[in-house]
Amino acid sequence: MLDLPLFSLFQEPDGAAVAVVRQDNRMLVRSPTGGVAYTRVSPGHGRLEVLEGHLVPGGSSAAEPWSHPSEECVVVLRGRLVVEVSGVEHLLETGDACYFDSSLPHRYLNPGDEPATYLIATTPPSY
Repeated sequence: MLDLPLFSLFQEPDGAAVAVVRQDNRMLVRSPTGGVAYTRVSPGHGRLEVLEGHLVPGGSSAAEPWSHPSEECVVVLRGRLVVEVSGVEHLLETGDACYFDSSLPHRYLNPGDEPATYLIATTPPSY
């Protein structure tokens, strides 16, 4: 296993001022454990990273909460999602959002019986 944060796999060199990211050309990263997969919605450069997450029922984004020096906002597109921040769980339903300081230990969990789909916006991207 690599000793790198998952988001480091999304890093790319600086690019153009305007970028279009087609859905079928998004970078896909799957976790070997936890049942989470991310596609990068943003182009991979700049001060904002946007990811679409897919989490299987009972899955988590990480075995243990972790932190990085950013700010994060998550919006649930489908299903239910628990956002655990500093040991406190916040249950989100479809359409709900949660903003937090990513320097606090955090992770995402799917407590539902169906897959969860969500968007994460992180600034600045931290690897």
